[in-house]
Amino acid sequence: MNSLDDFSNLTPTEIEDIVLRYCFKNHEAGDKIFPLLTPDLFQDEVTQRIIVAIQGYFNEFSRYPRPRELYDFKLQTKDEKSRFDEIGKINLSYYTDDLIKLEIEKFIRGKLTYLAIKKTAEEWKANNYNTMTPVVEEIKKAVNFTINTKVGISVKKDFDSLMDYLQKKIKMVPSAFTALNGLIDGGHPAKAVTMYFGEANIGKTTFLCNDAAFAIAHGYSALYVTLEMPDFEIFKKIAANLLEVPVNKLKDANTSELKKKMEGLCKADLKIIEYPSFEMTAYDLRNILSELAYKEHFKPDIIFIDYVNCMLSSKQSGGQRHEDLGYIMKELENIAKEFDLPIVSCSQLNRDGYGTLEVSAKNIGESIDIIKYCAQGYAIMRDPTMKSKGLFLVKILKNRYGPNELQFYLKGRMEIMKITDATRNEVESIQTSIQTQNVVDADGATVESVFDDQK
Repeated sequence: MNSLDDFSNLTPTEIEDIVLRYCFKNHEAGDKIFPLLTPDLFQDEVTQRIIVAIQGYFNEFSRYPRPRELYDFKLQTKDEKSRFDEIGKINLSYYTDDLIKLEIEKFIRGKLTYLAIKKTAEEWKANNYNTMTPVVEEIKKAVNFTINTKVGISVKKDFDSLMDYLQKKIKMVPSAFTALNGLIDGGHPAKAVTMYFGEANIGKTTFLCNDAAFAIAHGYSALYVTLEMPDFEIFKKIAANLLEVPVNKLKDANTSELKKKMEGLCKADLKIIEYPSFEMTAYDLRNILSELAYKEHFKPDIIFIDYVNCMLSSKQSGGQRHEDLGYIMKELENIAKEFDLPIVSCSQLNRDGYGTLEVSAKNIGESIDIIKYCAQGYAIMRDPTMKSKGLFLVKILKNRYGPNELQFYLKGRMEIMKITDATRNEVESIQTSIQTQNVVDADGATVESVFDDQK
């Protein structure tokens, strides 16, 4: 009764009739589908005229007609009314609502995609290359068409759905740091942008590479877009991290041994794409994801962008860079939501944020909108003493899923591009009174309680 085979046995005209019948029966779906229906989507000439009548009614009354309204006011000929009567007699109860929606989606996608591709060919043939981008967007919209008639949620009616939502754990990809994961409910959250902030040359790229290496070693596929360093420089850092071989000794190591070891360490793949600085927009990133999915069947679980300040906005702000960066952050967040994954990037601190362990949101360089529109923001800090011991102090500036202002220490082994949680002894060796506030260890315990235990 509900098999897809039922539809496979129908003629194209019969499927077209079911589409129209459903639009009149389900008004919510009809309001979404009717605007897409044009005469050239249908094979039957009389049905084409009925579509013209439907659009004519809308142009006159600013809403789509009920069956009787269309029949009485817009259908002019006997064959139109007879055809419409035939459509009205179709018994949709033979199919489940979900099955009908699925088949209508296939019908709309197929028809609209065909027309968009046909238009693309015509523009190409006419050498109208400047109009190709909008046509490609039409193809994307056609392929992604879906019937979604639910508008918002109801506080009165959807309480059960709220409780179901509260039981679901937010999709995360863990960072490389146990302390951080404990403070942010598991890792980098999907549908959001996470930012590392730091002064120049403190190791922001190394932090991104460290997270990328950790991700693929734990079964999460990743995309790394580098807008500053060459792609193989990023590959070199990640290889040194995974293999735990000093960067300057990689070239002299046994290739076959390292390759075999690398294959065993990588539980998922990482794609590294180099893009020129100040040329990539969020639109380009979306195209990259589409190309990877289509050509290589590769869908990342997490994206790293090195770094956001080297991107361009798809919008025009009149040359105001701080506004551009706000647009870029929102555009990246939209992609994170669309593809249901985390995006992790980094950005500079301003001059007041250099050489201090008291970094705050006011020290974000170029645009406050960067931290304003990210879900998570972490400041990477160190002083000369910490640098001599290979330590970093990381402060949570913004945390959508937990507390802010907490700090934790990390240990950097920069010769192999690896950063890990600092041990208790390493934390105690560097701790001073000014750094005692809000510092936690890898287990989430405050540093003060660590010292109290030893008294």
